[in-house]
Formats: sequence, structure tokens, C-alpha cells
Amino acid sequence: MAKKTTPALSSYISRYNTTIKLVVIKSNAKLVSLISNPSLSDMDKAKVLLIGATVWYQGCHQWYLKMYPVLMADLLRDIVARRLWTISLHGYSSFEDVYKDIASWLKRKYVGQTTIYDVALRLIIARKEARLMPKDYVYVHAKPIKGYRELVDRGLVKHKQTKWPAHISVTSLPEFGTMEPYHIENMLCEMGKGHL
Repeated sequence: MAKKTTPALSSYISRYNTTIKLVVIKSNAKLVSLISNPSLSDMDKAKVLLIGATVWYQGCHQWYLKMYPVLMADLLRDIVARRLWTISLHGYSSFEDVYKDIASWLKRKYVGQTTIYDVALRLIIARKEARLMPKDYVYVHAKPIKGYRELVDRGLVKHKQTKWPAHISVTSLPEFGTMEPYHIENMLCEMGKGHL
């Protein structure tokens, strides 16, 4: 039997699906286009993986990278040195595997789980490896925490998370029905920013 979303949560999901989800889909297509563009420099490809296709043209929106340009340069050097956009993902069996591998060399002071999640997700999208998209967990850190707490406070989600940041099993979130975990994370993030 297919899982159904709860009626009260449906309005949030509907707003997400009709506004933000379309932007996410376009951004993902732009990401694939940029990474596969042979005339784009290695440094620019690294920037696309680190800060995203949408903000690549506008400049970085992540506060710590704006505040610490030396840190951003260091991260970009590591991504370029590994030519991350070219690596094969055939040896990985899940998003968690990719996430752990990237965390093993990307994590450092001021670089936390949100950046690691974003880079892992962008890499999987750029390499067109849909089988590795998050399936079992919703990654909730930074802005998504605020969105998640709002849903709990309104009684729209029953699972009360006590430790943050968190990877919440989709089995604990039946209220979202069949919504894909990375779209749940995106929706929570937009709620946390006050956009939904």
C-alpha cells in the first residue's frame, strides 16, 4: 500500500512542488551542463560542486566561505586536485557511502555536514548516478533543522528528533508519503529560510 502524506502537510508539499521543486530541477540540469562542458575550467567545475550551479554566477551564499576566502580556496584546491567531477561512482552502493568518502577528506574547521551533503549530492547529480541519491535518510542540518522543528511544533510531524544535526530514517517520517528524501531536505531548508 502506497504511503500518503497527511492532509495538513500536503499544503507545504504542494507549495514546494509548484515553486521550489521546479527551480531545483532546473538547477540540477544546469549543474550537469556545466560539469560536462569541456571549455569550463577545472577551478570553475570545482566551484560548481562546492557552491552549486545556481549561485556559481552570483557568488557564494554560504556565510563561512564568504567570511573565510582562504578556507574556500583550500577546499577548491582539494576538489581540483582530486578532479572530483571525473571520479567513477561505480564502486559506491549508496548515498551514505559517497557522503562518508567525501567527509573523510573535505571535513575540517568550519566545514560541516551541510557542505559535505551538498558536495556529495551535487557530485551524484553531475555524474547522473540516480541510484545513489538519498533513499533511506533525510539529512537535517543547518536551515532544515528550523523547518523540521516548525513542523513538529505544529503537530504535522510526529517524530521528535533530540540530537542535531541528524540523519532521520524515512521510516520515521511517514507523513511525507513517497516524497524523495532529498526533496524533503530541500523543503525543510526552504521552510527554515522562511520561503514556505
